[in-house]
Amino acid sequence: MVKKDLTRIVIAIQDYKAYGYDNTVGTYRGMTISFNEDYTDFDSGYSSFIGNAFVKALGPDFSKRDMVLPAYSYENILTELENAFKEAVKTIRQVPLNRYADAETYVQELKSKAYPEDRNAKYDDLVEYFGDKYIINLRYDESGIIDSFYGFYKNLKEYLDNGHPLYISIATPEDREKYE
Repeated sequence: MVKKDLTRIVIAIQDYKAYGYDNTVGTYRGMTISFNEDYTDFDSGYSSFIGNAFVKALGPDFSKRDMVLPAYSYENILTELENAFKEAVKTIRQVPLNRYADAETYVQELKSKAYPEDRNAKYDDLVEYFGDKYIINLRYDESGIIDSFYGFYKNLKEYLDNGHPLYISIATPEDREKYE
């Protein structure tokens, strides 16, 4: 099965049309989210979480035209992303509060109880999101999506904290080739 080259929205601290697509999204300066094949909704995975949070924060124009948001003006996007993340993270295992002090030991105990019946248990890892501790298994798409979503949030927060403007641009496959 051939995967189609999807239209993407570039969210970056520089305009990819001026600096090049690869020089923007291939570095710390930018990130992308994808549309599905018929351009009616965001592609599955973390793109749908992020895209829907951006639509809530910026309105339906978000995916229709290019935008530039001045520095320190996009806290509302971070708030919507945080809310969406807290909703999404409900689907993964959280370390009980009474085990926070020895969370690593707790995870090791769970692994030893589950293995060998659950062979993927050996890939469980302890992570921390917004001060809460969770057990994720990056071999499963759901955990990987949540981890990527959190990485996107952290990058966007860093852009805001460092006073960068935010360039939001639509990048069709033809545009990406043109501004390579």
